[in-house]
Amino acid sequence: MNLKSKLLPAAACTAICMLMIGTASAGQELDLRAGVGYDSNAFNLNQTIGERAGAFAQLEAAFLAEGVASTGWTKAAEVGASAQLFESGMSDGDDEKYFVRVSGKSNEKRNEHGWDWSLQAGMHDMTYVSRFTGVVATDGLGNAIGDRFDNLKGDFQAAWHFPGGKYGRFSVEGSATYKNYLTDYEELGLEQLDYMEYGIQPEYDIGGGNRNLRIALSYLQRQYRDRRASDAAGIPVVGTDLEYETYGLDARFRQKLTRRNALEFTGGYDLRVDNGVGYSDRKRWNAGIEWTYRPKSDTRLVIGLEWNSRVFDNRVVGDPTINDEAPDKHGFELKVRYTTPVPGLKSRGYLLFAEAAWESYDNSDDLRYTYDRQNALIGIRKAF
Repeated sequence: MNLKSKLLPAAACTAICMLMIGTASAGQELDLRAGVGYDSNAFNLNQTIGERAGAFAQLEAAFLAEGVASTGWTKAAEVGASAQLFESGMSDGDDEKYFVRVSGKSNEKRNEHGWDWSLQAGMHDMTYVSRFTGVVATDGLGNAIGDRFDNLKGDFQAAWHFPGGKYGRFSVEGSATYKNYLTDYEELGLEQLDYMEYGIQPEYDIGGGNRNLRIALSYLQRQYRDRRASDAAGIPVVGTDLEYETYGLDARFRQKLTRRNALEFTGGYDLRVDNGVGYSDRKRWNAGIEWTYRPKSDTRLVIGLEWNSRVFDNRVVGDPTINDEAPDKHGFELKVRYTTPVPGLKSRGYLLFAEAAWESYDNSDDLRYTYDRQNALIGIRKAF
């Protein structure tokens, strides 16, 4: 039995047992999605390398159990899996995810203190394809490292909501994350990605009804287990442990235009610094707009456009096999999502969904990270 088949049943049973203890009444729902699609550039490759395209099937399943405890808290547990499976010539693009989540919320009134929390564990299985060769990545000596980014991840989040008043409501959220990469390639000297991360985020929520504004600040500290701080040339410094500190600002404004239309504006900025001389320092910002149209309660059209920019103060030279984040990124993403009942099957709850996206990062300062990508997906969704 492989690691996936060992983890998922145990995690699901644990989650459901935690939910049912002390729960007065509960409801369950099984949500299934299946679709087919096409991706023009599945690995975000530069045109000079040669884009790799292919058709794929997408499958998703999630089981949710929810109930209200005798104390008034809402408890929930969810377990799910998703897979994106490409045609045979593009099997390196296959992507699988598994997760289990338990959560709770206090169901307080706006003028009362409130709390909510969630605990989630997940696994991600993929093949690492080099952006500089278009095939399964290797280290400097030619050793294949296709499982480089397969990982287990655990997240815990808890929030305290203060009593709200006429001018809004203040909340504080704390988080802790542990990420463990399943294949560290220690013999190749690449055991440098596992980390613990802690964060705190105060936020203020203003308005309600037809208009709402949320402003949040954030602070994150990431501590790597086996990675060293680097000097300006990118050389690891013996005897050090790499740490990141990230300071961020995020804002979101939603305006309901009519009963059927709404606009949402988003923006964010964060600054990351390391505990060395700045080899991992970076700046990142984004701005976006999203329009939602709901002509009927079960039909929805969403169109979103977002601009992203990420700049590292010191540019990486070569294939960044010790990092799962491409250093340089400037461009936009356009996404369209549409959901409506399947003609003739509305009474049975079948939904037809269609999605399309276009990513364009052609204006990057580093030509190695420029690319265009389009993908589309159509499928059926059913909840039981």
